[in-house]
Amino acid sequence: QTLDITVNERKQRHCLDRMSKFLLPCSCLPPYPSSSWAAVKHCLTSQLSQLDSVLVSQLSQNGVTDQVDAGPDYQAFLARHKAVAQEARQWTIPAWSPALECAGVEGVHHRVMEWALRMEELFPSSYLPVLETGKEVSEVVLTRDQVRCLLANMLLCTLKPAEHNKYWVTFQPWLTRETSPSVAYLTCLLRYFSSDKASTKQGEQEVVFRRVSCQDSLPDWGNCQETLIKLEVVCPSKIGDDPHEVEIDFANKDVGFGPGGTQEEIIFGMTPEACPAVLISPTLLDTECLLISGARRMGRSSGYGFSVKYDGEGDGLPRTILCMDALELGDGVSDHQQAGGQLLARELVKCYTGFRSVRGSAVGTGAWGCGAFGGDRDVKLAIQVVAASAAGVGSLRYRTGDRDLGKRVEKVVKFLEKQKFTVAMLVANLETFSVSKPEEPFLEWIQNS
Repeated sequence: QTLDITVNERKQRHCLDRMSKFLLPCSCLPPYPSSSWAAVKHCLTSQLSQLDSVLVSQLSQNGVTDQVDAGPDYQAFLARHKAVAQEARQWTIPAWSPALECAGVEGVHHRVMEWALRMEELFPSSYLPVLETGKEVSEVVLTRDQVRCLLANMLLCTLKPAEHNKYWVTFQPWLTRETSPSVAYLTCLLRYFSSDKASTKQGEQEVVFRRVSCQDSLPDWGNCQETLIKLEVVCPSKIGDDPHEVEIDFANKDVGFGPGGTQEEIIFGMTPEACPAVLISPTLLDTECLLISGARRMGRSSGYGFSVKYDGEGDGLPRTILCMDALELGDGVSDHQQAGGQLLARELVKCYTGFRSVRGSAVGTGAWGCGAFGGDRDVKLAIQVVAASAAGVGSLRYRTGDRDLGKRVEKVVKFLEKQKFTVAMLVANLETFSVSKPEEPFLEWIQNS
């Protein structure tokens, strides 16, 4: 009877806390069967266990399929090629063998299993705190050893989504899709586990996940007399070339990784220590950003989209990654609409929130919110300059491989500097552009108006 009371108390406590915790399988609490962790440990310590068979077995129990209720946005998520639509009894891992071959490492199976089995030692509470929404700052700090343990369990697919997780919490999308990016990301992860950089020597160093929110009053954009920050154009280059810069992640509001080759997917794929963010970060609100500090760049990549390839080891230096999600706009939203009204207001708040969290720092950015998100490059650039200037960013560098775009941006930067533009002046020009609807793109229009 005493045992029953204890179990009931644990279940009640679980119900109260489940929204603020990500439960780990060693908790033996729902959504995990009470015996699941013991079974995982037995499997991983068996001399007969093959890692690929463990992966398929765990996917059959924990894989996210299109039969799982993942919320009203799930179909849109599928359309962005990030979800894996397989029946639970048909799991395959086609990217696994190519990644092992590409990584060219020995003994990695043993290392992954060892790190996975340290869960009870490294997480005696059996859960991760979840970053809270609506607070000015909410922070989760993990040691590198804890991060490695989580990554091992994410690779082995032993984790189940919590209520705040819309989508996967394991490396299922890499394993089950034989895309070039998936193989590249798995290769990077396997080399990370086999590297001396994954040794316990640096185990007490930390990776910090911080959710920042705009709680204070916003700038009065129409009356803000701050001089515009001087934007430096670096071409050809890409975000991440300078490890000392804050890297802007052109994030999805559900931050994380996937089998494709978007800028965010590449950042997470080449920076495995950032990946536990998916476990603890609920959907970002319009007034929130996610700041990840201390995650090391473990791989280099080449290409973009579904042509991404692993291009060798990274510098292993810790990065600061600012995950900042832009509005997802439809094809029918014009540059004029984006330059005014609620669309402009929302993006100014989002950028100001993010940039304010790294005030005084050098920031590397680019065509934020464009491409698949439907943003206009000219308008989104102006919004970033406005927000960075008001937030007190140390320096802002626009990184691009598009030489024509680089020349256009350099020309308008010189114009704005010569005319001594302030934040208020640039905002007023955006709003005028929105109302007057000229045929010229914004960067040309502002110089000719």
